[in-house]
Amino acid sequence: MTLAANFVLLPPPEIWESATLLNEQINEGTQKPEIIFNATHFPHITLVQAYIDTHDLETITEKMEKLAGESAALELTASKITKDELGFASLNIELTDPLSDLHGKVLELLQDSFRPYNNEGFFLDSGETVPKVNYEYTEKFHELETYVPHITLGKLHEKIPEWAPKKFTAATLAFCQLGNWGTCRKILKAWQLS
Repeated sequence: MTLAANFVLLPPPEIWESATLLNEQINEGTQKPEIIFNATHFPHITLVQAYIDTHDLETITEKMEKLAGESAALELTASKITKDELGFASLNIELTDPLSDLHGKVLELLQDSFRPYNNEGFFLDSGETVPKVNYEYTEKFHELETYVPHITLGKLHEKIPEWAPKKFTAATLAFCQLGNWGTCRKILKAWQLS
């Protein structure tokens, strides 16, 4: 079996709260928002999305725990809000050398566990389906030439909200089950960076 996995940094409480407020603002007046931050949709900074073999979960978890123990907390900046070609607003995170290094290490750690998409492994609500653009993006994530760290806030139906850059420390590495639109739906394991 495969699992749709999302290896992420969880933001500290102040950025989590800001992202949640922005998500509420973006979703205001929308009948069926694509992303609603709640008890099963978490703000996060994706390091790697992938389909992985469930037989590799124990090994992956051990490797991620070791990596977390060897990695320092990251000083980051949430710089601005942008809108992508699908209309989703994201809180962009400046790409620092330590963040780029961590992204590369997670990619390397997982490379032997990547599997092709086979219509399973997502955390979905009843009746929810995965659009083609979602599963294709996840399947090709590790092939992307450019890593663009961000927190997806939701589908933008109005103007881009205002945002002043904020510095923060990201100290939690997590292994999540992936949901629709790149969401982190279930935290399977989390570790504190040293």
